[in-house]
Amino acid sequence: MAMARAWKFLCVAAALGRVAVSQSFVFDAAEAPMPFSLQSHHRFYVYSAKDAPNAGYGDPEIVSKLVLMPDLSSSAPASARDLISYNSVQVALFPMQDIDNAMQNVECAPKEGGMEFSLHPSSANKSLAMHTVSGDRVTPYTQQLADSGVYALVVAHCGNLTGFRLSGTVAVKNPHGYLQALDYNKVVLYRFLPFLYGTAAVVWLLLAVPKWAELLPVQRNLLTISLAGVGESVLMWLYYFSANRDAENQIWFVAGSVLSFWKVCVLLRHALLASELFTSPESDSVDWTCSKVGLVLVAFAAAMFNFRIVYLLRSGFSLDKAAVFLNALPMIALGVLVLCWALYSLARQRSALVDQKRDDLAAYLGRCQIVAGSAALGAAMAVVLQLLDSSFNPESKAWGMHCVYSEGIPQGIFVVVLYAAMHIWRPSEALRIALLHGPEDEQDFECQPLGAAMEEADRAPLGPATEEVDSAVAGGSGDAVAS
Repeated sequence: MAMARAWKFLCVAAALGRVAVSQSFVFDAAEAPMPFSLQSHHRFYVYSAKDAPNAGYGDPEIVSKLVLMPDLSSSAPASARDLISYNSVQVALFPMQDIDNAMQNVECAPKEGGMEFSLHPSSANKSLAMHTVSGDRVTPYTQQLADSGVYALVVAHCGNLTGFRLSGTVAVKNPHGYLQALDYNKVVLYRFLPFLYGTAAVVWLLLAVPKWAELLPVQRNLLTISLAGVGESVLMWLYYFSANRDAENQIWFVAGSVLSFWKVCVLLRHALLASELFTSPESDSVDWTCSKVGLVLVAFAAAMFNFRIVYLLRSGFSLDKAAVFLNALPMIALGVLVLCWALYSLARQRSALVDQKRDDLAAYLGRCQIVAGSAALGAAMAVVLQLLDSSFNPESKAWGMHCVYSEGIPQGIFVVVLYAAMHIWRPSEALRIALLHGPEDEQDFECQPLGAAMEEADRAPLGPATEEVDSAVAGGSGDAVAS
């Protein structure tokens, strides 16, 4: 019950979070830069048509729909008349590899109606995209980008006017769509993953359904986990596919993330409770153990969700490695706790089974230990690769590897663990026999030679019903002899 309530809380918290992977930045009544200053807002990862894995939309382009509006919360808001004729606010995309040089050579040049932000001619770059934002109405602006690279969204203010804000959007359309170049391969990955999870679910159905009534909880949950993997993959594919069409839906991301963490936690829960349920026969102790496990796993899922959000935001908001590492610390600490707990739990239960001479069942837990240990090493490798992911660097063009580090390796590890668990716990006669011959059976029933058992039965006193039957049989025999 405690775990169910905690999962509901996690779902609500996840729904409140917002993350965007489409290359569309929203100015929601954002504060304008101070006079004669610049603001940097976002990073865009852009493929040129020749470098893109899919160039169906042609050359990349920036699409800006911005307008200046009075800041009604200001003590001295700008008037609509002043904003209509104000031409001193520009929006630009700077190539990141040239931004240091460009920032040292910016200037505000005179222009009709105000001042205009510009670069010194020696710093001009053909990849620079810039336009003036109007205060009259939203005027769509489109400009093609020439080269692949990472671009910084900058807002410049070369005038003295204050008391106004910016509203609208700035989007970059790649040759493949609106999804940022780092994440395009995730569409391909999540199109393929449902077949892996679906195959596991179908195979497990064929093996398990004929013996469903005899299955252990872990065996039944393996089917649930496989179906959750299918659902997660479909939802995440819908999320990235819609983002690529500039119709990003946060619900797909939240629902897919919850299913992703839920399937991990269900599998870990069986490992954590492997020994606790066997060695704690009192119901109060078992309930407390289950509550402990549930709370730890929900905290672990929340930490994983936080890291996933930060990892996704790292590309657009230029988060440094230190900030990403600090957000990864709770997940790493809880992950080490959970995996060590699971390995210890499996080892202790296996040792108890060996002491009880139940070597067949102990062998199953031994295989689970090997799988859990391998999964722990794989998870550690995946986290290290994510923290060291160099595809975020402006100089890097190995954007395809980001999908491998962020989603490919973790999903691959989980699929391998799922298939291994299904192989270990598949319904079989050997497993059924190992489970039936428990320590209780050995204490309550002792095998005896057939002759000794018959002699013991002959020495047993007759009950009243047996004596009455014998008397009746003896009386009937006497009557027959007298006649």
